Amino acid sequence: MTTVDQAKAMAKRLRAALAARNFAVPPATALELVAAGLGHDDWNTACAALDRPAEI
Repeated sequence: MTTVDQAKAMAKRLRAALAARNFAVPPATALELVAAGLGHDDWNTACAALDRPAEI
């Protein structure tokens, strides 16, 4: 399962990859895009879900 720290690292790598292609993306937008990629409606929802321990 992805953690919040891993999701933040994904957003940082996404921003760097887009910047290398001349697309300026604010940090908040990168976080929202990562959250969407993980199947969440927004970053806050993703954080709440990612902080929760996995159910067995």
